[in-house]
Amino acid sequence: MRVETRHIEKDIFVEDSSRDAAFLGPKEEYQTVLSDRETADREIIDSESTTSFLDETDFEDSYLIVVQNGMQSEMKLVLDAVSRREHGLRLDISIDSPRSGPDDLRTHSLLVRVTDRDEAVPEEVSVDIEGYI
Repeated sequence: MRVETRHIEKDIFVEDSSRDAAFLGPKEEYQTVLSDRETADREIIDSESTTSFLDETDFEDSYLIVVQNGMQSEMKLVLDAVSRREHGLRLDISIDSPRSGPDDLRTHSLLVRVTDRDEAVPEEVSVDIEGYI
């Protein structure tokens, strides 16, 4: 299994995406799996930061996991580990934060590209985010 990530400090989903909430509150989390390019193109905003990552994704061998949360803008989501579960994957994520920063609220997005020729797209993905302040 090969894993690559990109952190984007904004909400990458289009306004009428499958995510229920229009805005994530403090420490609120969301994750989804995108297994084909058509769905990714429909759900994700077309921007320079997202388009290049999508263009580099071969959906024949790979899929995307999008993890989002609401937190201060100066922070960053960092993937620490990916482990297999019986029916899926577990992602351990930490928050990289500076010592000080603005007291604002932003939606952060972590794109996780998983290339795995041995296993199919997971039925379940669980996410544990540590490091909230």
